[in-house]
Amino acid sequence: MWNKFQELHKKHSEEKTSISGFRRKKRKRSRKGKLKNEERSCSEQSSNETQWKKLTQYFGVNDRFDPPVKKKKIDRSGLEKSIDQAVEEWNIEKAEELSNHLATRKLGVKIAKAIACHNFVKAKKEAENSQVVRKKKNLAWGFEAKRRWETKSNMGYM
Repeated sequence: MWNKFQELHKKHSEEKTSISGFRRKKRKRSRKGKLKNEERSCSEQSSNETQWKKLTQYFGVNDRFDPPVKKKKIDRSGLEKSIDQAVEEWNIEKAEELSNHLATRKLGVKIAKAIACHNFVKAKKEAENSQVVRKKKNLAWGFEAKRRWETKSNMGYM
C-alpha cells in the first residue's frame, strides 16, 4: 500500500513538472475597482486607528480619584457570580464565554469614560477659546472708550 502511494506521488509530481513548462501565463485583469476599495478601507482603518489612539490616552485618567482597593467595598456583579458558579461546576466553556462578556463590558465602560473625558476636554478648550475672543473684544472696547474720553477733554481747549 505504501509503495503504491509513493509511486502515485512520483507520477503526480512528474506530471506537474512536465505540465508547468507548457503553461501560458494568464493575463491579469485590471484591479482598478479593487484598488479603490482597498484604499478606502485603508483610509477608514487609519482614521479608526487615530480615533483609537486619541481615546487610549484617556484610559484610566480618573483612576487616581477612586478609593484604594483595601478601603473600597467590592460588589460583585451577577456576571462575576455566574462565572464563579460555572467554575465550581467545572463548566469551563461557559466560564470562558461569560469571562469574554465581562471583559467586553469592562472595555465598553472604559471607552465610555474615555469618550466622556475627551468631550470634557474638548468643551473646556472651546470655552477657553471663547473667553479669549471675549477678552479681545473687551480690550478693543476699553481702548475705544479711552479715545473718546481723551477727545472730549481736548474739545474744551479748542
